[in-house]
Amino acid sequence: RVLPDGIHAFDLIEYDGKIFAGLGVPAGKYPVAVSLDGGLTYQEVDMEKDGVPTDTTGHDWVRVYDLFTLKGELYALYLYGSVMPLTVDLYKYENGRFVFCDCWTDKIQFRTISYSPVCAREEYRNRVYLTTGTLYVTEDMKTLTPIAFPNEETVFDLVKENGTMYALCGQRLDDQSVRVSVWRKEAGNAAGFFELFWFRYPIAPLSLAVDGETFYIGTSDTTAENENNGMILRVVHTK
Repeated sequence: RVLPDGIHAFDLIEYDGKIFAGLGVPAGKYPVAVSLDGGLTYQEVDMEKDGVPTDTTGHDWVRVYDLFTLKGELYALYLYGSVMPLTVDLYKYENGRFVFCDCWTDKIQFRTISYSPVCAREEYRNRVYLTTGTLYVTEDMKTLTPIAFPNEETVFDLVKENGTMYALCGQRLDDQSVRVSVWRKEAGNAAGFFELFWFRYPIAPLSLAVDGETFYIGTSDTTAENENNGMILRVVHTK
């Protein structure tokens, strides 16, 4: 493998002629790698917090789930810890390394109804929408505003297709099944989403892809204990 110490590979992004990979790595390593040769080789990218190298030792989870840009700057969402909920920090790429930003400290909450932490983001109309189970929006990376859903749905994924943004949600029901729903961003509404459809399923949704009026929903209990684990559902939605 060309990704150094990569137990998991979560994200890839091209930035400034380089390819960056968000990884899950052992304690003591850094969870972002960069390639200068189109992906043939990668090197670990240093991280810095408060003027000193970031300490990643002593954690069971050392992960960057998402790398994203806003207004020409590259950011990494760094998750770490040994118990849930994990601590999350925001880092900005500067002069060949990722530097800690304190603007989101203690402002992000994780919520999930499956084993794995949720983390996805989408850029839409000069804003970044970020879900950690709870959906947030930011315009300047300083102010982070939560977006509430009617029944406190867990937001699993975000997809932008043909100028429209969609959110994939799951809500645990009393019988332990899951209410899976897809929501569409309402035009002209800074925060609101409109529910397109929903259905009941034995396990949680995980990922969403959209092709016109056809929606593909990946599902997983993230433990491989349910016979429906890994199923991809095809839903055709007509107005």
